[in-house]
Amino acid sequence: HPIRRRLRTRLLLNTDNKVSDLLFMTAMLGLCSLIGWCFKLTNGAESNIVVFYIFFVFLVSVRTANWIYSLCASGLSVVIYNFLFTKPEFSLHAYDNRYTVSFAVMFLIALLTGVMAARMRIQAQNSSRMAFRIQVLYDMNQQIEKCRTQEEIMEITAKQLVRLLHRNVLLYSDPEKFQGIAEENLPEDPEVFLADPSGRIHFSPREEADAAAWTFEKGVKCGRGTEQYPDANALYFAIRCNDVVYGVAGIDVQESRLDPYEESIVIAILGEAGIALENKRNETEKEQARLLAKNEQLRANLLRSISHDLRTPLTSISGTASLLMAEEGKLDDPSRRKLYSNIYEDAMWLEDLVENLLSITRLKEGQTKIHTSAEFVSEVVEEAVRHCSRRLEEHIFTVDQSSDILLARMDAHLIIQVLVNLVNNAVKYTPSGSAIAVYSERAGNMIRISVKDNGPGVEEKDRPHIFDMFYSGRKTVADSSRSLGLGLALCKEIVQAHGGEIWYEDNVPHGSIFRFTIPAEEVKVDV
Repeated sequence: HPIRRRLRTRLLLNTDNKVSDLLFMTAMLGLCSLIGWCFKLTNGAESNIVVFYIFFVFLVSVRTANWIYSLCASGLSVVIYNFLFTKPEFSLHAYDNRYTVSFAVMFLIALLTGVMAARMRIQAQNSSRMAFRIQVLYDMNQQIEKCRTQEEIMEITAKQLVRLLHRNVLLYSDPEKFQGIAEENLPEDPEVFLADPSGRIHFSPREEADAAAWTFEKGVKCGRGTEQYPDANALYFAIRCNDVVYGVAGIDVQESRLDPYEESIVIAILGEAGIALENKRNETEKEQARLLAKNEQLRANLLRSISHDLRTPLTSISGTASLLMAEEGKLDDPSRRKLYSNIYEDAMWLEDLVENLLSITRLKEGQTKIHTSAEFVSEVVEEAVRHCSRRLEEHIFTVDQSSDILLARMDAHLIIQVLVNLVNNAVKYTPSGSAIAVYSERAGNMIRISVKDNGPGVEEKDRPHIFDMFYSGRKTVADSSRSLGLGLALCKEIVQAHGGEIWYEDNVPHGSIFRFTIPAEEVKVDV
């Protein structure tokens, strides 16, 4: 059985350690006796031989694992010294009673030296353990800093425990797994991290779900060796920070319990994990608050823009209509046609605005599906021109493309909307008689379409923001006058949804060029 096999191995290891310590003590006392005998043959002082024995007792205390060996070495050094170096030699009797005091002093000095050496060894071990613990926490902190999600933090914590303890670890990282306990239902199985990848856990975690749920609820450890669920096969610790419990880690103690030092390591690691999870939660909440504030700002900008920019065309339409109803008989035909034209243009502007607003909202929310197909670029451009502003007739407008037959993969309706927005911007912000041109060409595996004008262009300070939603740099930036700043933002969303790019360039010596790309489609010719 694996448990018996591990216990037998541990017993054999302990026996080997005891045998090696005993042999070392015997070897040291034998070597000391040999050195002392040689020293005696050279007529050395007996007090120097006593110093040798005290020194070797010190070595035994430093090397062996238990203070018992120090005590035995101290007693045996007195006996061997009496047997070999006091008269009568090779006897435990002494002619001189003063030797009794000498033996007692020698024993006490050797014993105190041994105890002090053992204490120094223990302190060195404690210092080493403390340094190891600090190093472990530092390494874990370095790994956790690279984590982006709470799941990654939990996984690193469990793997770190497995590496340090060489025990199986159960991890309940999802609080929802504990729901249903009150309904006498077991939570889902935890994640199991095995100390031996080729092995397995020798008990069913589902049988100890109540213990894990109790730890999650109370935030206190339970399991084997505790008052709660003492017959469990694992020891369950809460992964917590302050009063918030983020999960439960179960340490497999079926074969042997944790010693105090191992338990302190577990508590330190889980505490570090709890702090990291708390920080990650705070970051998530801050990000959510930032997004909420951004959305609120967008809503405020929208309401402000609507209240400001929609008032002008609506006032114009209502005022013109009121004038027509009141003075229709007094107006001549040219004046009436002018007023009708104004109403029409204002109504079309409102229609374009609503279309842009609905389109960009659908794109942002993922409601608009891009249905691409192979389309001739020239046909799409011609269709877009038919939907452009009637004021296009007041400009010098040209459409041109390279000599190749250009076929692109696109959603024709959306690309038409892009072209209409770009051409209408050029019409709106260039004086009558200005030149506006649409040019298309192939650029590698993409089709590049450009809308050029020779108007005032865009100021340098506004160029980084012209594709931002609700941005409208007054007077010089396209999409600004009587506008919510949606046209260019919508163009960007549509082009990027097609896998292309859109950007602004200067038209030397003056003017603007808006370019965008969409994927090209190979022209297939049947012979």
